[in-house]
Amino acid sequence: MKKRSTKYRLNKVDYSIFIIFSLAAAAMLFLFYQDLNSFTIKQSEEPVAKIYFKKNIAQRKFIDNEIWEVLTNSSDIYDGDRIRTSKDSEAYTEFNDTGIQIQLREKSMVQIFKNKKERSVDFIGGEIFVVNKSPEEKLVIHSGKKEIAVTRASEVKIALPEVSEAVVTGEEEAKTEESTVIVEVLTGKVEITEIPEVKPKNEKSKKIEKTAPEPIVVSAGETVTLLPEVEKPAPLALVETHVAEETPIVEEEALEVEEEPVVEEAAGEEAAGEDVQIAEPEKVEEPVKAAEPVKAAEPVKPAAKVEVVEEKTVIPPEPVEQGIEHLLTRTALMFKKTDYDTVNKKYNYSTGFQLSEIAGENKTIPAGSVIEFTLSGSTNKNLRNFAIQISTGEEEWVQAHSFFKTYPNNGTGILAEIPFNAKTTIMMDKDIVNSDNSWVNICYDPEVLDEAIIIRDFLAKVRVLSTNCVVVPLRSGYSKTLEYRDLTIQKEYLGQKADEYRYTLALSTEDVFNVGGGVRAVSIPKGSTVKITIDGICDTDIDWCHPEIIDTSNNGWISILQKDNDFYKNRFNEEGPVKKNTRFNYSREYTAEHALSNSLGGEFLFVMYQKNLNENPIFKDLTITVEIQ
Repeated sequence: MKKRSTKYRLNKVDYSIFIIFSLAAAAMLFLFYQDLNSFTIKQSEEPVAKIYFKKNIAQRKFIDNEIWEVLTNSSDIYDGDRIRTSKDSEAYTEFNDTGIQIQLREKSMVQIFKNKKERSVDFIGGEIFVVNKSPEEKLVIHSGKKEIAVTRASEVKIALPEVSEAVVTGEEEAKTEESTVIVEVLTGKVEITEIPEVKPKNEKSKKIEKTAPEPIVVSAGETVTLLPEVEKPAPLALVETHVAEETPIVEEEALEVEEEPVVEEAAGEEAAGEDVQIAEPEKVEEPVKAAEPVKAAEPVKPAAKVEVVEEKTVIPPEPVEQGIEHLLTRTALMFKKTDYDTVNKKYNYSTGFQLSEIAGENKTIPAGSVIEFTLSGSTNKNLRNFAIQISTGEEEWVQAHSFFKTYPNNGTGILAEIPFNAKTTIMMDKDIVNSDNSWVNICYDPEVLDEAIIIRDFLAKVRVLSTNCVVVPLRSGYSKTLEYRDLTIQKEYLGQKADEYRYTLALSTEDVFNVGGGVRAVSIPKGSTVKITIDGICDTDIDWCHPEIIDTSNNGWISILQKDNDFYKNRFNEEGPVKKNTRFNYSREYTAEHALSNSLGGEFLFVMYQKNLNENPIFKDLTITVEIQ
C-alpha cells in the first residue's frame, strides 16, 4: 500500500500571504511602540530639564494632554510638564545647564516652566528641596498667591500638604488652592513676595496698576510659615426697620353657638320606614359678658449666657511596641546655633523632631527602656561626634537619660560629603508619659565644629529594644580589641583657645564594653582592675598620655580610673618620648576608683599631649585592647 505524503509545501501564494501578514504584524508592533512612547519625545520642542530617580519612579503629564506617563530614568522634561511622585517614591529634576535642582519627596507634585526671563515652578503639594548652584539665575516657585525666589548659592526646603492618593492615582485633579507653606532656608537666602492684585486705576481708564508689596527676605538658618489668606466676609447690607403700628384692642362680642340637633334612632325593625321626628332643644339665654381687655405683655428678660464646654475624649497613652523599626527621612536636616545658657554664654548646634515621629503617637516609654538609633546621610562638613537628647515633655527641658557623645566610625568621625552610618543606644532614666509631647534633639558642641552643618538624605532608623533592661556587672576575664589600619587622632580645643588643646581618640563605652548575647548594658564595679594596652606606629614623636573611662550617668562626668582631684598623666615610654615611625607598646593597669554604672552612658578616651604639631598625628596598624582582670 502506497503511503500518503503528510508534508506540506508552501507555494508562492502562501509565501506572499505569510510575508504580508508578518509585515503587517511588524507595522502594528511599531505603531504600538510609538503609541506607548508618544508622550516621551517632543520633536518640535527643546527639553528644559531632566528627571532622575532616587527611589522607585515618578510620572509626568504634558501641559496639552491628560494622560499621566510612567517615566524612565533621565527622561526629558518640557515646558509646562507636571511631575508627581507616589508613596515611597523620590525623584529630582535638574534644569539643563544651570545647576538648579529640585528634589521631590513622596506624594509631591510640581509643574515646570521656562521662559526667556526666568525658570519657575508651580508647587502644588508635598515637600521639595531646592538647590540653586547657578552663578546668575534664580528659581521662582509659585504656591497659591506666594512667590518664592530662590537666589543663587541657596538651598531651601519647602513643604505643603501632601498630594492625596486620589490625585496620585489620577482619580482626582490636583487643586491649586492656597495652603499653609513652610519655608526652611538652609543656605543662602530666599525672597518671598505676595503676588500683587491687578486693579484698574479708575473706572473710565483701561490702564491697570499693580500694588507690589515689599518682599520678605529669609536667610540661612531661618524658617517661616506662610498662612493662607482668609477671605473677609462681605459687609452686611443695611436693612430698613419699620415700627409696627399698635392695633386697638376691640372687645369681643359673645357669640351664640347653635347646638346641632340630636337625631334619635328608632330601635328595631318596626322603626324602619317610619317618619322620625326631631326634637328641638330648648334655648337657654345667658347674659352677654363683655370680654376683658388684653394686658400688654411684660418684656422678657434675656436668659443668662451658658457656655457649654464640649468634653473631649482623652485616649490614654499606650505602651510603646518593642522591636518595631520606625523610619524618619528628611531631604535635608539643618543644624542651628542654640544658646542654652545665656548667663555663661554657652551654646551648641542642634536640630530635632518629635519623639512621636519615631516611637509612634500617644505612647509611653518607661524608665529602663533601651532605644537604638541608626543615623545615616552625608554632611557638608567634617563632624567628629554628636549627642542625642530625648526630653520628657515637661514644661522645661528635662533630659530623660544620661548625656554622652556618639563617636561614629570607631572614633574616626564623619567625613564631609561621604555617606556615613552611625549607631548608638540609649537607656532611659526617666519615664516618657506621652511621646506626643516629647522631643528628640541631635546636637554637637562648638569645640567639635563652630559652624552649622547640613545632613542631606537623612535617615533615622529607631527601635525600642527593651522596656525593662537590667544592667549586668562586668566580670573579670572580659577583653575587647579595636583595630585601626590608619587613624588620624583629632585635635580637641579646650576653652576655644588655640593654645589649649590635646589630641584625643574617643569612643562610646558601648563600643568598648559590649558583651553581646542579648545583654545591652553592663557596669564596671568599683575596685575592678582595668588593663589598657595600645600598640602601633605614629608618624610623630609622642610623649605624655592618659586614658579615661568616663561615667556620664545622672548628667555627671567622672573618670572612673582616677581619684578625686587626681589626674593620671603618663609617659608613653618611661625612658622618654617615643620616636616617630617607631613601633611602641603602651600598657598600664588601673584600679577603678569609681564605678561605671552603665555602659550605655559613658565615653572611653585616650588623650595625648603634644606640642608644636602642624598636623594631627596619624597612627599605623594601631590596636587598643581593654581587659577587666
